[in-house]
Amino acid sequence: VIFGSSGSGKTTLINLITGLVKPTSGKLILNNMEQNNIEYNRNFKVGIVSQDDVIFNLSLLENLKLRNPKAKINEIIKFINLFGLTSLFKDGKIDLSLKINESSSNLSGGEKQRIAIIRELLLKPDLLILDEPSSALDQNNIQNMIKFFKKLKNKTTLIIFTHQSEYKSLPFKFYILKNKKIVQLQ
Repeated sequence: VIFGSSGSGKTTLINLITGLVKPTSGKLILNNMEQNNIEYNRNFKVGIVSQDDVIFNLSLLENLKLRNPKAKINEIIKFINLFGLTSLFKDGKIDLSLKINESSSNLSGGEKQRIAIIRELLLKPDLLILDEPSSALDQNNIQNMIKFFKKLKNKTTLIIFTHQSEYKSLPFKFYILKNKKIVQLQ
């Protein structure tokens, strides 16, 4: 978990990790490989959820399967239940054909965030980067997400960029990003 305030360099670090920006000095090592040598989406799948993830004018199912068209329906339904998205449906009956409005006028910010997270989880990434993943969520949904992230600990590498103290309950390493420098917290 990397804590950092606005302007501390979180976006730059995310862009470096994902290969969108190359380091001007030094090396970035991921899974014992120099970042320049990693073939993303071939031998190393990276999922990323930004603060402003895009939801498309498609059905809920199509939105969720964008990163992994082979995702299984039972797994999608499990995530919908797990992340509390059954409130999207009348009578709580899951309808994956539900049309999503691209402008998200039929979704709250929290619902949009959870859809984006599920979409990336369905990819089964080697590395999952979450930029303020719960900024639009209420306390109950934040706690549900934290419980789930605890289960991911040995299944994928997870990097959470946040300013929210709730993440201190995770059994992860904690860092602070300040003045464009990373310092491990005790």
